[in-house]
Amino acid sequence: MDFPNWPIWPKPPPFRRALKAGFWYYCRLMDRNYHFILIANRILRELRVLSEAVGEGFHGIQKQISSIRDQQSTENQQQRLQRRIEIPLANGVIRKDHANQERQYGLQKSIRNAAWAAFGAASLYAGISAFQLHQMKIATDKATISADAAKRSADTAASELKLSHRPWVNVTVQAITPLVINAQGMQITLRFHLKNIGNSPAMKTFINAKLETVWDESPIIPAWKQLCEELKNGILANLLGNTLFPGDYAQQDITFPISRPVIEASLEPHSRDLINLTIVGAVDYQFSFAAGHHQTRFIYDIRQIKPSLPTASFIIQPSIGTLPVEQIRISQHFPVGSEAD
Repeated sequence: MDFPNWPIWPKPPPFRRALKAGFWYYCRLMDRNYHFILIANRILRELRVLSEAVGEGFHGIQKQISSIRDQQSTENQQQRLQRRIEIPLANGVIRKDHANQERQYGLQKSIRNAAWAAFGAASLYAGISAFQLHQMKIATDKATISADAAKRSADTAASELKLSHRPWVNVTVQAITPLVINAQGMQITLRFHLKNIGNSPAMKTFINAKLETVWDESPIIPAWKQLCEELKNGILANLLGNTLFPGDYAQQDITFPISRPVIEASLEPHSRDLINLTIVGAVDYQFSFAAGHHQTRFIYDIRQIKPSLPTASFIIQPSIGTLPVEQIRISQHFPVGSEAD
């Protein structure tokens, strides 16, 4: 801060001369009395001393003001110089910081651009991979479908070949003796006719059958299934049996005796004069180009024919006695009469 321009006192010599001149002029106007002169001289001396003191004080104040101005000017120059020094330094720091910021921004921008480029490349690669995977999946699905179709065609061809060339054994049943009914029980002999109607030999052909006498027919099917499984897994079917070539015929007679206690236990519970006779069994055989056992399974009912109603079939009445062959009818069981595999 600069000091204001203070008023400068007139230099002492002119002031004293003016004062002296004025005073002497006044004394000339007045009576020049000696005493007045002495007093005036004393006053002049006192005024001179006072003027000198005032002049010295003024000069001291002026010097002090000049010193303060010089000091202030020096401080202002130092401040301006410091500002000039600080401003370039600050500008240099700012330029350096700005350059660093620009480099960092450029680096961040490069990293960002590289990241976006990597992301774009990854996305493009992922898209291409997904497209390739989709195409591969389509091709795989088509190949799988083609392979499945080829397998099905091969299986179908093999199955058709097997079915067209395999043996098939047909079974029919015929009563060859009367149904003898007496006090000891009941007995009948049945002839099983076997014929290979297929196109390849049926090996180890073996038949097994059983006469069921239960009135309730619900156990017949389970008993039949059990007999077929026992025949398939038994020793006799694997060791014995005949070979039937295509078109060959064979027969086997089996006699089924029934004791009186079994008859009594199997009679219809209300009339006690009806008995249900059912033949269950199977023919087991094998062939050369397929492993395992194959069977023709059958269920036949033995019924009575009355001369008055020759087209009708009736359940056997033990009280009638022995039935001749011409009054015996053997027909497939309903609803399941036969099966083949």
